[in-house]
Amino acid sequence: KHIGNQYKQNVNTVILRNTTNFIGKLYKDKVSSKEITEAVNRYTWYQEILQSNFKTKIDKIRKLLLKNKWYGIISIVFHK
Repeated sequence: KHIGNQYKQNVNTVILRNTTNFIGKLYKDKVSSKEITEAVNRYTWYQEILQSNFKTKIDKIRKLLLKNKWYGIISIVFHK
C-alpha cells in the first residue's frame, strides 16, 4: 500500500501472474472452486487486482478469468 504508483502496476502484475499460476495448480490438484474462491477472497489485494488495468493481452485475459472464477480454464492455460 505504501509503494509509489510507478511500482504498483508492476507489483499487481506479478501478483496476478502468480495467483493465476497457483490457482491453476490448485484446480488440477482437485481443490474445489468454492475453496479457491474462499481463499482468494480472504486477501485484501484481490479487489485491487480486479480493479487494475493491465497492459498486455495475456494479463487482461488472466484478470478476466480470475474475475469470472473460470478456474478450469486457468488450470489449462496457466498451470506451470
